[in-house]
Amino acid sequence: MAGNGFMDKTDINFIEAAQSGFDFYDGTKWESNANQPTLYTTIGSDVAAINSLPLLTEAVAIPMGIKPGTSSEYTFTFSDIASFPQSAMIYLEDLKDNTITDLRANNSYVFTANPADDPARFMLHFKPGVQVEVADQDCDNAGSIEVVQSSSTVWSSYNLKDNNGNVYAQGTNFSGSFTVNGLQPQEYILTLTHTNGYIAQEFITVNGTSVVSANITVSATNVQVDEAVNFTATVNNATELVWNLGDGTIVTGTNTVQHTYGANGTYNVTLTAQNDVCNDIAYKTIVVGATTGIADTDASALKIYGQGNHLVVEYSNVLNNKANISVFNMLGQKVESFTGVSTLNGRSEIMLTNIKPGYYSVQVIAGNQVVNQKIYLNAN
Repeated sequence: MAGNGFMDKTDINFIEAAQSGFDFYDGTKWESNANQPTLYTTIGSDVAAINSLPLLTEAVAIPMGIKPGTSSEYTFTFSDIASFPQSAMIYLEDLKDNTITDLRANNSYVFTANPADDPARFMLHFKPGVQVEVADQDCDNAGSIEVVQSSSTVWSSYNLKDNNGNVYAQGTNFSGSFTVNGLQPQEYILTLTHTNGYIAQEFITVNGTSVVSANITVSATNVQVDEAVNFTATVNNATELVWNLGDGTIVTGTNTVQHTYGANGTYNVTLTAQNDVCNDIAYKTIVVGATTGIADTDASALKIYGQGNHLVVEYSNVLNNKANISVFNMLGQKVESFTGVSTLNGRSEIMLTNIKPGYYSVQVIAGNQVVNQKIYLNAN
């Protein structure tokens, strides 16, 4: 503060190790010389030159006093406001003049004071900004952002965008929390508008790996011996491709493969797409020779999931009471195989004993339904 040809100051800090009472991080204020102003805050009954509080996680009101020494005009100047998160709100309340000043909009305050005034004239109000929790993208899950605002602040509107202006969340009268899932690695901008017109922006980065996805399309799923089948891969973020055509043939490094089969039978084709961190496996079943009525089916026709050390399959429409179930690891290797599994009552449940926790692909052939699905199994 400045006035009457003199200056004085008081410090307020928010430190993780500090306590709300007077402690090692605080300092006592000594009164200035006669006719000179004294500026201080109070901690209980203690008068402080340095007032250190715990990190700002809830609304805090700090009494601030002045003993002017002489009747005069004085000016407060508040520094380091920018060190707080943009969404934190900071106000000065003048209890004598009954005014509230938004210190983000104006970091100075001019007033008159005289020695007869009540020295406990001011209150500094701090309201915490939004708390942001980020979950980075990994091989199996997209990223997410959770935004939490304490009830002490209500924003009239908010929106979350990327640098291209794409909107991922927006709303009005925000207090509490919201979560946005399915986010790709990049920077996002959270814009918050207060009822007083103040606009805060928080810049949030979601990091993560490049998730791999793979899919196979084929020219035909039912062919005759020596009839050519054309396989095409649609992949994202993969640097390596490995085809296993189900008859011992391995092909690498290409998005398209043409192949013929030399014997009747059912061949399970896998495409493993991977980069340095992630992989994905796509599947197709090729029937060579007499048609068997087997066809690919949408995954929604069957529900496949792990339950403890059991693999569970629920059937929506089964024409017989037997199923063949195979479990593949992420390298495309078959690690478990079960034939003639009962599907009575629309459900199969199999105990797994030789599988470590992790992601697997499960293939179920039941009646005329063939489903391949990637799931997490925690059997051991």
